[in-house]
Amino acid sequence: MNWENKVSFDPILSPDEVLNPTRIPEAGIILTDKQVAKLETAVTGTHPERPEADCFWPHHAFVFYNGSGEIVGQINICFLCSNHSHSGEPSGLAGSWDFDELAKLVTDIGLPIQNSNWK
Repeated sequence: MNWENKVSFDPILSPDEVLNPTRIPEAGIILTDKQVAKLETAVTGTHPERPEADCFWPHHAFVFYNGSGEIVGQINICFLCSNHSHSGEPSGLAGSWDFDELAKLVTDIGLPIQNSNWK
């Protein structure tokens, strides 16, 4: 999402819950059950604190849907500053997340961590 702009403040969902039009890939990527389990492990439980910068430019996100296909939650991640935000489901997220595992998950599903054109 917002892949062309290194400085991007827009989360994956607008306040009226419309998906960000700059998302890449536009159709998204559906995670396997194993990948969902890795995501849950990385954002719940206890993880070592890591420094967070005071900025937040979320270029990666996960959107959660219910059985009817309605959006019920979102996770926004900035690998540049190790910051994150979320709303809705899933509940019970940890204060500190495992960014190493999140980075592995993102690359395992075929997405880069950052745009190589950013200097």
